[in-house]
Amino acid sequence: MALSNLAFGAGDVRGHGVNRVLHMISGGDTGGGKTHVLTLVSEIQKEISAQVLCFMEGAFSEEARAMGLDVIVLRQQGRQDLSVVRSIVRHVREQGIDIVHSHGARANFLTMLSKPWLKVPCVTTVHSDYRRDFEGNLYKHLVYTSLNSISLRVFDHYIVISDELKQLLVKRGIAKDRIDSVRNYLSRRIEHMGREEFMRAHGLCFTENTPLVGVLGRLHPVKGQEDFLKAAKLVHARFPDARFLLGGDGEALGSLRALANRLDISSCVWFLGHIQNPFDFLNVLDVHVLPSRSETFPYVILEAAALGIPTVSTDVGSVSEIIRNGETGLLVSPSDITALAEAIIYLISHPDHARKMGQNLKEAASPYFQPSNMAKKHIEIYNKVLQRRSHGRYSM
Repeated sequence: MALSNLAFGAGDVRGHGVNRVLHMISGGDTGGGKTHVLTLVSEIQKEISAQVLCFMEGAFSEEARAMGLDVIVLRQQGRQDLSVVRSIVRHVREQGIDIVHSHGARANFLTMLSKPWLKVPCVTTVHSDYRRDFEGNLYKHLVYTSLNSISLRVFDHYIVISDELKQLLVKRGIAKDRIDSVRNYLSRRIEHMGREEFMRAHGLCFTENTPLVGVLGRLHPVKGQEDFLKAAKLVHARFPDARFLLGGDGEALGSLRALANRLDISSCVWFLGHIQNPFDFLNVLDVHVLPSRSETFPYVILEAAALGIPTVSTDVGSVSEIIRNGETGLLVSPSDITALAEAIIYLISHPDHARKMGQNLKEAASPYFQPSNMAKKHIEIYNKVLQRRSHGRYSM
């Protein structure tokens, strides 16, 4: 069946509130993107029908099913396989979907291709500065960033997770009244293995008094692990017994290992690879570090806050909403290696104050441990989008 034969009648323009929403995501997502979508859909489905459609099997789809989410996988045989477009359109039509909600570059691109035949409003969540998502990889930056930039122009509405990101989209030509800002929220369901179990699982052997300093996130230039390693060298000069853990995988792994060798700190640095449960990793740390050069409102700050882990972060995005310098954590400027090292050294040197700041951080972040609020705000946005369409303010 050709896409042109997928006809839609006049009854497709609905005046009712949202009943069925389809969230589209690549399915290869990890970290904050995965946490966001799984948390959001699990809460939304308590109020309306919500499905997740992804384009590959993997950890995302497995975890989604384990949470009881309604998951559909349309296997895409590589990014060049566009045959899934027809399946997307058919699914939206047959399921009576009211809103298509896209997350990430691949889903945005496939939504753009499908949109002329969908005949329903399309919403996207912009999780980060999309022009920096593929920094460090020339091919991906030229191809994927360009395609995503084009795709983002066709959406009817945009949801961002920080006010700074909203301002950025406005500067790039998106109408302000088509953007809503909704912060990330985290489920109160927190489970993690103990310190000894985690160390056995990763082949680590540290004494109880060994200071453990760690970074958790995708290994990518924008995440600032290079700055962390340079700061680690300074910290190691002050605390030779300190150990530095990097959780996560990514294309920067090779260059980061090489940097650790050049800095002569490879003996005290461990690259632990993909971390399935972020709380397992964060729970063993004495100091958590977020050295990112660009962020919005990162989940890892909320995850560290949930455990009361003393945190040093660069002052990026909306991090300062919950990390107040000297009270709930320490803030430094992005790529300020000396300041980052001094902040880490301070927390190691002042464990009582560090623990106090960790508990203060937990308290400051407590409003973001009510994910039902995030779901409520999204449903309100969906209804606003449907109302705008019924009044002819979106062209389909």
